[in-house]
Amino acid sequence: MEEIVLESVRLIAADQVSELVISQLRSEHIYSLENSSYVLMNMVLVSSKNGIQNIKNVLANHKKAKRAIAVLIDSELQVPEMADIDSVLSFTNKDEFYNEFKSFLSLIRHNVEIRGLVCFDFNDFFTMIKGRNELSVHSCAYNEKISEATSELRKNINPNHANYLLTFTVEHYNPDTFGEVFYPIKTYIDELPDDGNVFWNFRESSTKEVVLFISKQILS
Repeated sequence: MEEIVLESVRLIAADQVSELVISQLRSEHIYSLENSSYVLMNMVLVSSKNGIQNIKNVLANHKKAKRAIAVLIDSELQVPEMADIDSVLSFTNKDEFYNEFKSFLSLIRHNVEIRGLVCFDFNDFFTMIKGRNELSVHSCAYNEKISEATSELRKNINPNHANYLLTFTVEHYNPDTFGEVFYPIKTYIDELPDDGNVFWNFRESSTKEVVLFISKQILS
């Protein structure tokens, strides 16, 4: 995976396992930029009950950000309501937490920090993840036509009452031919459940892929 240097996210460990995860990410060149002046999210990784009890302590050791987010390595953990926590996130595929979390950080880097060619921003992103949510990230590469990837994505069962971000890459943006390129994306968006928010974004890249990010709120 490419190097991912996060300017808007401060990764914080609440326990020993979380520290190991952050160290492993750094070994793969995925890390928070030290002394960034653009930190919007304090993201606390939690893997245990002791870690939950430690959330407030570790947050107190860092400068306050616009949002504080708890990310559960163990999705079975229960986090009590805390005034200083805006979101509690876990992943649908709990057995693949590490890879899912890497994909999630990549998504933040390319869609929140680096603006695409559509105005998807931090406020949109936070709309998707506010509260207690279960996340999934689905990525499909394509060779020639975007429809190759959207056909694969159709194999997923997309939940109702969820928020969606569909983001894709094109090698070169040409406004004269974009309508034809965008058609399979529009068709796929029209097929998504209409009881949640649907966002889309795209950017230029030599890596041609379509990524579907799903955030489903967990009601208490």
